[in-house]
Amino acid sequence: MNIIGLTGDENMNQKDIIINEYNTGNYQDKIADFNQKYAEFQKEFAPRALQKLTPDELLKKMCFQAENMDDMAHRLEYNDDFGNIKGNPRAMLEYLLSCDKNGQWRDRREDKNITPRKAETIAEKIRDFLVFAIGEIKKRPLKSIAEYEQLGANLGNKCNELKLPQDFYTHMWVRKYFHMICPDKMPSWYSRGMLNKVIEKLGLSRHKNLYANIGEVALFARSCDMPMIIFSGIVGIKMDLYNQENDTNAIKESGNTTMTQTKKIPLNQILYGAPGTGKTYSTIIKAMEILDNDGGDYSFYISAERYKKLHTKFNELKKQGQIQFVTFHQSMAYEDFIEGIRPTLDDKQTLGYRRVDGIFKQIADLANNDKSGKKYVLVIDEINRGNISKIFGELITLIEETKRIGADEELTITLPYSQEPFGVPKNLYIIGTMNTADRSIAAIDIALRRRFKFTPVLPDARLIPETVENIKLRAVFNTMNQKINALLDDGHLIGHSFWMKCKSVQDVKNSWFDEIMPLMNEYFFGDWEKLQYVLGADFVKSESVSDTTGQNLIGDDKSWRFVKSDEVSDADFVDYINKLTGKVSDDE
Repeated sequence: MNIIGLTGDENMNQKDIIINEYNTGNYQDKIADFNQKYAEFQKEFAPRALQKLTPDELLKKMCFQAENMDDMAHRLEYNDDFGNIKGNPRAMLEYLLSCDKNGQWRDRREDKNITPRKAETIAEKIRDFLVFAIGEIKKRPLKSIAEYEQLGANLGNKCNELKLPQDFYTHMWVRKYFHMICPDKMPSWYSRGMLNKVIEKLGLSRHKNLYANIGEVALFARSCDMPMIIFSGIVGIKMDLYNQENDTNAIKESGNTTMTQTKKIPLNQILYGAPGTGKTYSTIIKAMEILDNDGGDYSFYISAERYKKLHTKFNELKKQGQIQFVTFHQSMAYEDFIEGIRPTLDDKQTLGYRRVDGIFKQIADLANNDKSGKKYVLVIDEINRGNISKIFGELITLIEETKRIGADEELTITLPYSQEPFGVPKNLYIIGTMNTADRSIAAIDIALRRRFKFTPVLPDARLIPETVENIKLRAVFNTMNQKINALLDDGHLIGHSFWMKCKSVQDVKNSWFDEIMPLMNEYFFGDWEKLQYVLGADFVKSESVSDTTGQNLIGDDKSWRFVKSDEVSDADFVDYINKLTGKVSDDE
C-alpha cells in the first residue's frame, strides 16, 4: 500500500518502536476481544440497522434517554474500551437530543423542550448523515492527507444540506461512531487536544484542518500494519502519552483503556454503586490487574472463562498472603485492623494478655519485608459501614501516596501497643467497595474521600437478557430504575447481578419475590404508594378497611400488603411484570 505523507527519520524511529512492540507482544487475544465488541456494536448501530427503524424506534435507539444505558449515545459516551468521552460539557451538547426521566425531549443546542415529532425529525437527519458519512468512508481508499481533507469537506457539505450544525461532522461522538464502524480508517482519539498530542509525540505534521490531522495519524497507524485500536494502546505505552500526572484526561481520551498498562493504578481506590452492580466481583478483577497483569482484558465486561481464570489465581495469591480480604462492620475497631491486646489462657488456665496484629498490619508488614518489591492488595468490602476514624486511627494519613515509605513526604508513627515504628509501603494497594444504598458518597468521612479514588460501578442493562421466555426483562429493569431514580437517586437503583443469570420465568420470579421486593421495601419502607408505583399494583395491593356493615372504619386509610409468590401463577407473573414496561404482549 502506498501511503503518502510519512517522511523523516524521526517517524521511522517511532515506527520501529511501535512495530517491535506489536511483533514481540501478545496482542492476539486483545484483537479477538476488540473485534467481537466491534461486531456487537455494528450489529445494533451500523447504518443498515439504523435504516430499518421507524422514527420512534430510531429516536429511542440512537439518542440520549435518562437512565437507559442501552441507547447508542450512552454506548458511545460511556464505553471505555474504545475511548471514553464522558464528562465533556461540549460533547454533551453535540448529541443534539436528550430525553429526561419524564419523557420530555429536549433540543440541547437550542436548550428548549421539543415535541416527540420534532425530535424524530432531528433524529432522522442525524441518521441520514451517519449513513452518508459511513458510505463515504468505506468507498474511499483514503491513502493520502488530501483524501482525508476531501472527506471532511464532503461531510461538511452534507451537514449543510441536512441543516445540521455546520461543525456536526467534527463532533467527538460522531468521530467515535466512525471509528466503531470503520476502525481501520478512523483513529480512536476524539478530542482535538489529544489528537494534536499524538501528532506531536509521533513527530508528524500538524495541520489547521481537523480531517488532515485525522489523516496524519490514521495513515501512520496503517503503515505500521496493525489494528488501529492496538496502535492506540501501544502509542500510549511507548510514547508516555497517558502520563496522568501531566494529563488527567489522557486515559479518558486514549481510545483504549482496556490496555490497562497504559494507566497508572491508584494505590487507594473505592468501587461504589447500588446493590447488585458487581462491586465485590470487580475487586477480583482490579486486584489481578495490579498483581498479575498478563496484558489481557481487565474491564468489567470480561468473559466468564477469563473471570474464572482470574478468580482461581486470586485465591492462590490469597493463600500465599499476597491478598487479604476483610469486611468492615459497625463494631470493627483499631484493635481489629491495626493492633490490639487480646486475653489468653495458659496451660494452667491463668489469664494473661498478648499483643495481636490486625489484618492491615499483617499485610503491611509482609509488603514492607518483601525485598523483591512484589505488590500486595488489601480488599475492604463495605468500607463505608465501618467508623473510619475509629478503625484507621492515625494511619489514615499514612495511606496517602505522598506519605508512603520511600515517598518524598514519607511518614512513620510509633504504634501505641507495640511501640514499634510503622509506615505504609508503596507496594501495598487498598481496594474498597461501597454500597451507595447504605450511605451516599457525600455523607462518608471526608478523610476517606480525600485519600481514595472513587470509581462508579453502574447498573448495566446490557448484561441482562433482553427477554427470558416471555418476560421483557431488560425493559423491566430499565423502567424500574427510571422510577427509582426519579423517587430517590442513582445510588438506590437495582444492579444487573440480580437478573443477569436468569434463564427461566421461575428464576425471575424467585429473584423478584426473594430479592427485589424486599430491597424495594427497604428503600421505601412504609411508603406504600411509592412501593406500588415501582413494583406495580399487581404486587402491592391496597384495600379499604371496613367493618361487617361495610362502614369504612378508618376514613380514607387503606390496608396495604405485598402479594406472595404462591398467590401468583407463572403465567400471571409474566403478565404482571411486563405491565411495568407499559406493554403486556408484543401485540399491544
